[in-house]
Amino acid sequence: MTIFLNLRTASTGGAVAAGFPFVEGNGLVDRLAMSPIAPEEVVRRSEGRDILFAVHGFNVDRKKGIHLYSRLEQALQGLESTALMIGVLWPGDFWIPAVNYPWEFSDAVTCGNRVAQFVKAHLDGKNIAFVSHSLGARVVLQALKTLPDRPTIPAAMGAAAVDDNCLSTQQYQSVLSDKSRIGVLASRKDQVLRVAYRLGDWVSDAILGDDDAPGNQALGYHGPRPRDGRIDYGQINPTANNGLGYGHNDYFPSPDLKVGDGAAGNSIRFLYEALRGAQHSSNPADWT
Repeated sequence: MTIFLNLRTASTGGAVAAGFPFVEGNGLVDRLAMSPIAPEEVVRRSEGRDILFAVHGFNVDRKKGIHLYSRLEQALQGLESTALMIGVLWPGDFWIPAVNYPWEFSDAVTCGNRVAQFVKAHLDGKNIAFVSHSLGARVVLQALKTLPDRPTIPAAMGAAAVDDNCLSTQQYQSVLSDKSRIGVLASRKDQVLRVAYRLGDWVSDAILGDDDAPGNQALGYHGPRPRDGRIDYGQINPTANNGLGYGHNDYFPSPDLKVGDGAAGNSIRFLYEALRGAQHSSNPADWT
């Protein structure tokens, strides 16, 4: 049974839900049956365990998110993770795919603040960590920015759809410290970040008032700029995965239960090791 923080008011699109509406269920079967679970019960189950918040990216509806997180939890258990994983279901999608991307930075910020509120209210003193894909990085970075008074919180981000310099500007520079454990896994084979991200980010910056710089490349495309030794950065070998490299959706398991893990196994291992403090080389030849 996987635990989900369901910050959705609809299965597709919709607003951010109020409060902390947790549900649990088996996401490894196609016919979903979710049951509510009280925040206090989530805290009780976390006794003696670390807590890992997982955050999906853009254009993932509720059902796909449930399948994806359940498969991710299964993969992490295969890596001997004993953390209690909580999948954050957030409304970063719409009935018509992709057209809403420039507007989603606002929901991502709201959901990041909501996760931070739960941590402050219920998980004081607990060891927590974050792992994310794509625009989920904005949710994670916003949560970390809102938790400046806590000890270092590990975070690992694959295909991060945020600006490449966001960790060195006023936007999210407070996330880094001398004790930071931030992992970034990037791929120059990611056409979504190479092309679509820059267009959507320009709209959100120039028209909708996002607070980063229009025209930048994505953190998940070529890593952080400028480079920072406090960031464990891995650039995927462009010849990996039989010469196909890593596309945008190759970092987390597929929400399609009939599809195998494919290339995701390697990225999950990198992200998990980054959370545990392992250091990786940023040399593209070292990552496959």
